[in-house]
Amino acid sequence: MLAVADAMLEDRDDLEFVWVGDNGRRDTGQYYSSKVKWIDKKRGDELTQVFNDLHLFFLSSEDDPFPLACLEALSLGKRLVVYDRTGTAEILPGVPGCAIFDDFSASAARNAIERALVVLDVQIEEASLPGPRGPLPRDDEQGRALTPADVAASLLGG
Repeated sequence: MLAVADAMLEDRDDLEFVWVGDNGRRDTGQYYSSKVKWIDKKRGDELTQVFNDLHLFFLSSEDDPFPLACLEALSLGKRLVVYDRTGTAEILPGVPGCAIFDDFSASAARNAIERALVVLDVQIEEASLPGPRGPLPRDDEQGRALTPADVAASLLGG
């Protein structure tokens, strides 16, 4: 799925793809992209800082039943893009700025990332406008817009 980064970065210069960990590194013999920023494994506060720096978290896994990294990203209010056969896909429908792709291909993943980025771009643009803004697409019982952090808190019993 690192081919997604290569394809998207050919057309866009406003994106950066970051891979945390050792998978896909040149020395492992797996697919390597020079367009991806490679960061060694992080833990604790260092990993939290990496998440804080992201605008969107793309899970490239095909079959992770419930990826902890997605919960961590949601708890920090980050947008997610995931394949529909991962466990996280069950909780994302209707969460603003998140997208799910149902064909495990680079083109489907790219389209999902583009959809999530459009929502994110609109929210950033609206945040800079003066005056009240309407609720995001998914609201709780009190009419308050749910955020990815709200979803994570409800899953973690918070």
